[in-house]
Amino acid sequence: MQKKLVGILNDESTPVERVHLGLVYNFTGDCPEISIKETDKMKGELVGIKDLGEYIKKSKGIWARIVYKEYLSKLV
Repeated sequence: MQKKLVGILNDESTPVERVHLGLVYNFTGDCPEISIKETDKMKGELVGIKDLGEYIKKSKGIWARIVYKEYLSKLV
């Protein structure tokens, strides 16, 4: 597993986003052992980058859509 910091996310579109800052990392690897630790708060799964757009469209998260539009969509 490799990790690379690729950006900082600062979205001020809502009161919650105004007081939060996000670090955007690109993780590369193929380990099936990756999992969510806070399963009571979130869920997730590994998907290929070509399939990621469909997952993002369903996401309620503003940050996920921003990261996809500004970074991940350019990797496809």
